[in-house]
Amino acid sequence: MKEAVVSIYPNPNTGQFTLKADLFETVDDISLEIYNLQGQRLYTEYLNSDQLNIKADINISQFASGVYRLRLKIGIDVFELPLTVQ
Repeated sequence: MKEAVVSIYPNPNTGQFTLKADLFETVDDISLEIYNLQGQRLYTEYLNSDQLNIKADINISQFASGVYRLRLKIGIDVFELPLTVQ
């Protein structure tokens, strides 16, 4: 089974970054969450896409500098990526 290809750039960043995902099928249920290292959810955004490519510009410049976990849920698949805000 093929999986989506997910990336964030730039990383590290100043709180402004782009999320990119290349999907192998269209999915209605897409959510992006950002957690601190203590596991607290700090940010949630629901993305709509009827295309195979997702590109979203995210602004969390109000976050303190540090390392976070970005969790992208695409249907039943979950992708986690480290995210560094400087």
